[in-house]
Amino acid sequence: MTQLKPETSFIDDLHVDSLGFVELLMSLEEEFSGDGTTVDIPDEDAERLVTIQDVVYYLKAHGIKDS
Repeated sequence: MTQLKPETSFIDDLHVDSLGFVELLMSLEEEFSGDGTTVDIPDEDAERLVTIQDVVYYLKAHGIKDS
């Protein structure tokens, strides 16, 4: 079992295929949308989300705060 770390790669470490990655992105958009805020991750941004840390930085840069 892979330990999840900020540098964990979705493809190399977790072996997420393209469909799985799209589903992950859709789940993130759904999870962090609400209270009048809609999170939309465009394809050109999604291509740069390689690691868990990339996703964290992306969400924070787009106004998602730690709770």
